[in-house]
Amino acid sequence: MDKKALVEKVVEKLQKEVDELEKNILSMRKAAVEAPGAMQSHSDTTKFQMNALKDDIEKQLSVKNGELEILEKFEIISTIPKKEICEGSLIKIRDGEKEINYLFLKGGSGIQIEDELGNRIIVIGENSPIGKNLLGKKIGDEIITQFGSKERRIRIVDIC
Repeated sequence: MDKKALVEKVVEKLQKEVDELEKNILSMRKAAVEAPGAMQSHSDTTKFQMNALKDDIEKQLSVKNGELEILEKFEIISTIPKKEICEGSLIKIRDGEKEINYLFLKGGSGIQIEDELGNRIIVIGENSPIGKNLLGKKIGDEIITQFGSKERRIRIVDIC
C-alpha cells in the first residue's frame, strides 16, 4: 500500500476543508456587517451571534491550517513494517467480525479516505480516543476502547 499517496489524499481532503472554512468565515463576516445594529432594532443579538460563529470557525481554521502544515512536511521514512504503532502507521484492527483500517498521523484526524483498492481508511491521531489507546501497541494486542457510547474489545491485526 502506498502510504505517500494516502497522506497526499489526506492533505487534499484537509485543504478542501480549509477552503470551505474560509468561505464560511467570509459569509459570517458579511452577515455580521449586514445584521441590524443596536440603533436599528431592540437587540444587537444577530450581529453578536454572527461574530461568535465567525470566531469559532476561525479557531477551526487555525487548527486545520496547523494540521495541514504538519502533513505537508510529513515524510514516510521507511516502508519496513513497524513492530508497534507510531506516527505513519497503517493499522488494521478487528472489531468482532468487522475489520477497520486506520492511518495514524498528527493531522487530519477524522478524515476518511480510500486506498487504491477502495478500502476505507480513517485517519486518527495521538489525541483521538482510539489513537491514545493504540499508540505503542503491537500486532495481536487487544484493547478495550469506546466507539460512540459502546465499549468495544478490538484486536490489532496488522501494522505497516
